[in-house]
Amino acid sequence: MVGGLQSESAIARDYHESVRSNSEGRLLASGILSSIFGLTVVALMLLLVGKFGSLFAVEADFEVVLPVALMLLPYQLLLIGQLVARFRGDKGIFALLAIGDLVMTMALTWSLVAIYDFGVPGALWAQAISKLVWGGGATLYLFGGGRLREKKLFDYFTIVRSLKYSLPLVPAVGARWLQRYIGQWAVVAFWGLSAAGELAVAMKTGMLVLLVEMAFRLAWTPIAMQSLDRAEEREKYASALQGYLLGLLPLALTICCFSWVGVKILAPESYREAARAVPLFALSFFWDGTLAIVGIGLNAVRKTYWGMLSYGVAAVCNGALLIYLVPFWGVFGVGVAALCSSLLAAALLLFISQKLYPIPYRYKAVFLSLGATFGALAILLLIPEPGSSWWSVFLNAGQRLVFVSILSFGLIAVLRRNILLENP
Repeated sequence: MVGGLQSESAIARDYHESVRSNSEGRLLASGILSSIFGLTVVALMLLLVGKFGSLFAVEADFEVVLPVALMLLPYQLLLIGQLVARFRGDKGIFALLAIGDLVMTMALTWSLVAIYDFGVPGALWAQAISKLVWGGGATLYLFGGGRLREKKLFDYFTIVRSLKYSLPLVPAVGARWLQRYIGQWAVVAFWGLSAAGELAVAMKTGMLVLLVEMAFRLAWTPIAMQSLDRAEEREKYASALQGYLLGLLPLALTICCFSWVGVKILAPESYREAARAVPLFALSFFWDGTLAIVGIGLNAVRKTYWGMLSYGVAAVCNGALLIYLVPFWGVFGVGVAALCSSLLAAALLLFISQKLYPIPYRYKAVFLSLGATFGALAILLLIPEPGSSWWSVFLNAGQRLVFVSILSFGLIAVLRRNILLENP
């Protein structure tokens, strides 16, 4: 997140342009060089802390730190390889890199932890070995096969241009990470470790929406970056936002209906109260998905520092809400803070992006989706909680699904009518 200097984001921004101008090699080399510099600094710091941390009153096990330091650069190379495979349309290569790394990591983890009993260092070494293998394979894919023929790969202008774009994203991504996970610290501080377990269950159940959102982002990013420099294609971004709202919000609301079922499957009865917060996290993840669309203007004009401001304000808002709500509402308060901060980040990005790079978004679809979000939450909270039996839990899910389906179909009908009126 930090050491890589967000070089993969700079590569994504300029990849299609570099292909058109036959400078793909220079772009990739500049991104990898930036990553080598940043990650080498971070790795050396980790190794120093692991070796001499006791001198500075810092507890760190060198056996744990070493594999982490070794995997940083190969992991970044693997991410860049997967990114370029998506942009090149090499679906087989992308699947090979992703699945190969996953399978090797699982196999090595099982061997080193379950069979040889190496514990936490074994799990980390499993990841490090896999990243070294597949990061090397990704590098061969990037520069092999004679696809890159530039004589001068390292270009000062390209490196500076990429860093000006990517460096402001480092604190922005850090703010987003803080916004998503700071709730765990707040819950532990006010309610103890047992509440942290309840929060983990609620977030993991809501992450079903996050998986769908991540799949959308994987497919959307290459398409979005392809037309950034062509103003006449801005309509595509407006259609993408409307399609995302129309297609994924009903799915997110359906997952919300089965929150009690999901928690009962994933956790023991003592964690059942986590189900009350699941819809809040699920809808927070859903609205996080709009950030890749509404913030596209910042990418187009290369003013990514505005993203740092937007995410920073949202993170501060999240922290303030946590301090105010968690002492009274616990995990439910974390969910409220997460949803509010996600909506605030989306609103700020939309406002700033429209000032820099106007796009004809259908605001009616946005406001209807907001209404559906809060309407569904009201319905889900008004329906009484189920009993402990499976029959009661599924009956509750059915009741929720009936009311939320009416709301979702109403939203879809209105949006479809709006589309037909705009495109007779």
